[in-house]
Amino acid sequence: MFGHMLVLAALLCVWAPGPSRGYSTGGPEGACSSLMPSHGVGLQRGSPPYTITTSSTQISAGADVTATITGSKPFKGFFIRMKQGDTYVDGEFIDNGGNKDRCSKTGVTHRNPQLKSSVRVVFRLGPGLTANGGNPTFTAAVVEQKSLIWRITSSEMRVVANSSMTPQPGTSVTPGPGQPTNQGNRNDDDEDDDDDKDSSIALQNPGVVAIDSECGKTKGCFHDCHGGGTCTFLVAWEYQPLNESVLFNFLYQTTSSTDQWIALGFSRDALMGEDSVVECVMDRGEVLVKTSYNTGKFNEYPDDKHAAMSDYKGSVNDGVLACMFTRKLSYPREPRVFDLHDSYYLMVASGEAVSGNKFPHSYEKLPLVSARKISVKQVSMASKGVGPLYPMVKTHGTAMTLAWMLFASIGVFISRHGRAMFNYSRPNSVLVWYHVHRFCMAMTAFLTCSGFVLILVESQGYSQIAHTSEKRYRALHPPLGMLLVILTVVNPLMALFRPDKGSPSRSTFKWTHWAVGMFAWILAIALLAIGLDLPKSQADLISVYAVFAFAGYQLVMEILVRSIPYCLGSILTFCFDSACARNKNGFDLHMANFSTNEVPSVTGSGIAPDKEAAARHTEAAKRRENTIKSSILVLHMLISACFAVGVVYFLLRKPVEYITSGGSQHEATSGKEFTVAG
Repeated sequence: MFGHMLVLAALLCVWAPGPSRGYSTGGPEGACSSLMPSHGVGLQRGSPPYTITTSSTQISAGADVTATITGSKPFKGFFIRMKQGDTYVDGEFIDNGGNKDRCSKTGVTHRNPQLKSSVRVVFRLGPGLTANGGNPTFTAAVVEQKSLIWRITSSEMRVVANSSMTPQPGTSVTPGPGQPTNQGNRNDDDEDDDDDKDSSIALQNPGVVAIDSECGKTKGCFHDCHGGGTCTFLVAWEYQPLNESVLFNFLYQTTSSTDQWIALGFSRDALMGEDSVVECVMDRGEVLVKTSYNTGKFNEYPDDKHAAMSDYKGSVNDGVLACMFTRKLSYPREPRVFDLHDSYYLMVASGEAVSGNKFPHSYEKLPLVSARKISVKQVSMASKGVGPLYPMVKTHGTAMTLAWMLFASIGVFISRHGRAMFNYSRPNSVLVWYHVHRFCMAMTAFLTCSGFVLILVESQGYSQIAHTSEKRYRALHPPLGMLLVILTVVNPLMALFRPDKGSPSRSTFKWTHWAVGMFAWILAIALLAIGLDLPKSQADLISVYAVFAFAGYQLVMEILVRSIPYCLGSILTFCFDSACARNKNGFDLHMANFSTNEVPSVTGSGIAPDKEAAARHTEAAKRRENTIKSSILVLHMLISACFAVGVVYFLLRKPVEYITSGGSQHEATSGKEFTVAG
């Protein structure tokens, strides 16, 4: 049975789903808007080592144009499309250079992760190309390696009539040091600016984020204000029943001098992915208002980036980003624009932007989610909020905690100090301690490999944690976690080939098995502390302290158990005839070898006058030691279980300070209010 569990654990670790959205097999369809891979890192700044050259500086409808990506360094992946202004150009790649077509053949991505020195593709322009949209360019995301992603853009190509088109030698333009790069579709066309100017909405930007006095009265609000004081963001909404729409107002205190963005997501399940989003993005002093959609780890824009939106405008004042817009409750033409007649979990996220395009939200600052579903037709107050739910991360943490704080702890302890349990009884010809040890370590391997598979599925492959100046140790979690899984599989497999007692290699096996196991155990405890400190775990800080306390407890318990033979030797020093004390002719238990795993041997400076009495007293001391150790072992099992359950509890529970405030809600209709049970 235990052998089967070990084999199953090994198979779980070997069968680990690879990254489904990494660069190994090309960018997915979901990246057609941003061209960005889901590697958990942003674009590199500075001068890229790659360029895009084109076969002509003048193009026309129906013509073919060649684009070539080259660079001073080899690269593993790429995603290229042609853009005109804020939209991708209609047409198709008629030669993908042996790579993969994407986005209805308007994009090309790599087929494999083999290093490439250059890529050549040919794009045939659609018949509707005109000069009205501006000068087209090729834009591409180039993956040098998983953590190094560059955005490059070709030189502009002027749109001319077919008769005046003149081929020119290819040229290239790449961003210079510090120059912004694009990550997705922008939305700052002239028509949008005209809409903003004609808007009748008066935008107020006070230059500070504070709770609106009308929150909970005439407006619904979602904020992170602390006791009515300092706020980072405020999202307010006001239902307008006459035109079946909602007026939204965003205020966001930016955290740096770079461009920022804030977005409000509508989620059916409080999980990231499959969410309708409205967003306000800074672009060099201006504010762009858009609608988008989260799908998995990607954020995409519909064809109409203002779907269901009107009267939008924004400003930046003293570091405060403000924007206002009207959103229709329903918009049947675009299914990814959710119907706001329904209630949703509200998600607020923010991050950096470049050229009006969002970078992924900060790893340190995860989105906040309302604790319950909220209807924007109602006047409600949502305070702070919880982080987005990551059930697979929680399950991963739970599995690892039970594996190493409960089963591994018991398995290691009993193998070192519990071999005399139940008077060396041998069910099925195997000592009781070995049954318990084997079961615990098999469970450790099974839970570790299960947790490993879960986190691979959640992160869609091996994930790198971004470095932060204050907590650089967090980046150690993925690589050391991989090492732990390897050790977890190797050690039990090593035990399956344990030499016989009389074998010369038995001692080498014992020390190797012990060293690998102890190193894995110590490493696992350290990784638990790091993992519980990661933002996605959303664990209470008490759980980290509990892991440190558990490590200290293990050290104290080890010292305690090892001191028992010496304590008993001091207490149970016997003399077996009346003259032994005078003659120094006694049996000294101080010198007895009370090994954890062996029967004590009689040694000492004197010879016991009564060997039978000495043997009886030695046996009594041995039984007492085993009784004490058995009691300590049972106590240790209970304490380890309490530690493990406590850590799991603080991992799974929601932080108490993240709550949605109660109270009544009001729904406005035709200028009147009526109370809805909150």
